[in-house]
Formats: sequence, C-alpha cells, structure tokens
Amino acid sequence: MRIPRTWMLVLIAFVVLRVGVPEAAVAAVPPEWTCDAGFYGTDDGCDCGCGALDPDCSDATVGSCDYCGEDGACDAGSEDCSTVSPTQNWLCAAPQAPAPAMSIPALVLVALLLSGVGVLGLPRRRMRSSGTFK
Repeated sequence: MRIPRTWMLVLIAFVVLRVGVPEAAVAAVPPEWTCDAGFYGTDDGCDCGCGALDPDCSDATVGSCDYCGEDGACDAGSEDCSTVSPTQNWLCAAPQAPAPAMSIPALVLVALLLSGVGVLGLPRRRMRSSGTFK
C-alpha cells in the first residue's frame, strides 16, 4: 500500500510537532559560548562578545554585530560594541595599557641632565659658533 505524499508530509509535521526537532538539527553551543545558549545560532541576529563566533554573524568583524553587551558577554552592559575586537567579534579588544609614570627622582634627574648641570660629574661643554665643542 502506498501512502500519498500529502499524508506523508502531515505525518512528518505531526511527529516534529509532537516529539520536537532532533538534536542534530539544532546548532550545538560550543563550550566557549558565555552568553545565553538561546542566542547561539538561532537566526536572531549576530551576538558579539560571547566567547565564540555566532553562526548568525555574516563575518567576524564588529561591523556585523547586531547585539552587544548581553549578560555573559565580555562587554556586558556596553551596548555600543565599542569594546568588541574589530576583527574577532566574539572577543573584547585588549584594553590600552596606560603609559608608565615616571617617578619623582627620575623626573628630577632628567630635568637636571637637560638643564646642563653636571650631575654625573661630567664637565659641561658648550658648542662654539663654528660647531665644535669647547
């Protein structure tokens, strides 16, 4: 006995609705993913800063981000994506390290050396108008 095609489609639809979609059909959430698992690969928009590249993203640049600052993201609370890496949108950019501050004694030493005081016991030398030192 042959089952008509429409009845076969109705049967498949019933099974899918009753049992659910098989696990293989749902994108497996990688262990690196730090945001809500319901946001990964669900065709809801590109989620950035979540520790792994979202399959919803068209590429890995910050320009493809639709959502930033979600709970669990490296930039949680920052919805403008300014802290997301420009070329790896699943990571946050490394913060710029502040320039090391010079200590007061080092500043004094530099000032004395620049002023020409012979701090290191070196004789002061002056340049003649001919370009030679005296």
